[in-house]
Amino acid sequence: MMVATAEGRDPVLAVSGATPGAVPARDGSWPDLSSLLAHFRLQLGVLRRPEQRVICRTHLRNPFVGSKVTVQDSTWRFGWRPPNGRERWALGCSDPCPVTSLPLLTDGDRLRPDPAQLARVDAWLSGLQAHCDAVAVAGFPQRDAHGQLCVPLRAWLPRLWLTSGEPLAVAVVLDKRSDVDALLDEIRSLLGGLRPALACDARVSGPAEPVGPPAPVAAALDRLHRPGLDKLVVAAAWQWHAPLRPQAVEARLFAQQTGAWICSFSAALLGRGAHQVVCASPELLVRTQGEHVATLALAGTLAPDETVADHLVREHQLVVDYLDGALQDLGIDVEIGVRQLREAGPLFHLATPLQGHRPPGLDALVAALHLHPTPALLGLPRAPAALALAELEAEPRGWYGGFAGVVSAAGDGEGEFAVLLRGAEWLDPHWRSWAGAGLVAGSTAADELAEIGHKHQAIGHMFGLAGAL
Repeated sequence: MMVATAEGRDPVLAVSGATPGAVPARDGSWPDLSSLLAHFRLQLGVLRRPEQRVICRTHLRNPFVGSKVTVQDSTWRFGWRPPNGRERWALGCSDPCPVTSLPLLTDGDRLRPDPAQLARVDAWLSGLQAHCDAVAVAGFPQRDAHGQLCVPLRAWLPRLWLTSGEPLAVAVVLDKRSDVDALLDEIRSLLGGLRPALACDARVSGPAEPVGPPAPVAAALDRLHRPGLDKLVVAAAWQWHAPLRPQAVEARLFAQQTGAWICSFSAALLGRGAHQVVCASPELLVRTQGEHVATLALAGTLAPDETVADHLVREHQLVVDYLDGALQDLGIDVEIGVRQLREAGPLFHLATPLQGHRPPGLDALVAALHLHPTPALLGLPRAPAALALAELEAEPRGWYGGFAGVVSAAGDGEGEFAVLLRGAEWLDPHWRSWAGAGLVAGSTAADELAEIGHKHQAIGHMFGLAGAL
C-alpha cells in the first residue's frame, strides 16, 4: 500500500489487493455500504501524517435500482444542479466557515461587504486545499441586534458529495485528524439516509393565501417620488396549504425545470423557522471558470401576451449598469451581451449576459458577495434602497433574494452561484413563497401587484402547489 501525490491534485491512495471483507463489482463500484466503509477504513489506515486530508472518489451501487435517490433531512444537506447538469448532494460538514454574518458597510449611497470579514471568508476558502467543491448559502441583508445591516452566510466543506447516476459517484473527505471510528460512523449515518426519490407528479392540494399585509407597492411608489431612489424592489410572501413533502417537490423540479438552477437545503442553516428551502432559479449571480467570469442581468417581467414597456427597459438597464460597474470594481473588463427575452415558466424576463476576464486570485464566492444583493432584488442606489425596504416590508425576507451554489475548495476559485428566487420554504404543513416587483418611474401599483401575484402563481405551478395558470 502507498500514498502517491501529483501536482495540483489530492493525494491518491493506491491500495494493492482487495479490501478485506469487501470486493468491488466489475465496474469498480462497491455493492453496499458495509463494503464501502471497509474500503474507507483501509484508506484511512494508510494516511501517514496527522494533518493529512484526502478526497476519496469512488462509486456505490444504487440500492434502489432503476430509481433516483434522495437523502434524509439533516442540518448540513444541500442539493444542487445547474441547468442541464447532474444532481449532486452535499452531506455533512468537514470544515465550516467561521464567518456567519457579513456586515455591509455604507459608503455614501453604496453598500460594500466589510473587507476584514470578507478577507476571513477568502482565507478560509484558500486554506481548505481540498479538491472538491465547498458550498455557500447567503440570505438577504437584514439588521442584527445592533442595527447593523448584515448578510447571513453559511459556507462549508461537506463531508461527502453524492452525484446521481448508475452507480452513484461518491467523493468523501477523509481526515486523519478525526477519530477513525467516529468518522466512519458519520459516513455510515449520512449514506444510510439514502431513500428512493418520490414520484414527481405532485398534485394540487389547496389554494394560496396571502400571509400578512400585501406588498407595500403604493408606499414604495410614493418613496420613489422623493429624491434619492431610482429603483426599489418590494416583495411579499404567500402561504400555500399544500402538505407536499420537500422530497416530492425536489423530484418535480429536478425532472421538469431542466433550464433552471435547482437548489435545496435545510433552513436550519440560517436559524429560521422553515424546515427546508427549495428553489428553481432562472438567474445566475456569478460564474467563474478558467479565465472567465459571467453574470446575468435579469430584470423586467412580462406576461406572455405583454409588450416590452419603456419602464421595463429602464428597470432592466439599471441592473445592467450596476453589474457592469461592480464587475469593473473587481478589475474585470466587461463585455455586455445582447439583451434577450427569456422564458421562465409561464413568465418572460428581460435578460442581458455580461462576461469578462477573471483577474488572478478572484474566486466565485468573493465575487458573489461583492455583487449581492443586485438591484434586481434590492433597488438603486443600494444603501437608500436597503433602508427603505427595512421600513416598508412587514417581515425579513430571509432566504428570498439571497444566493446559493458551489465554489472550488482547491484554491482555483472556480464556482457558480444562483440568486435565490422562484423558491419556497417548507413550514410543515405549509409552504411559503416569496415574490417581488421592481419599481421605477412609470410603474403603476396595479401592474406591479399583478406581477407579484403572477410570480407567486408561477411558483405554485412549478412546484405542484397550484394548478396550471
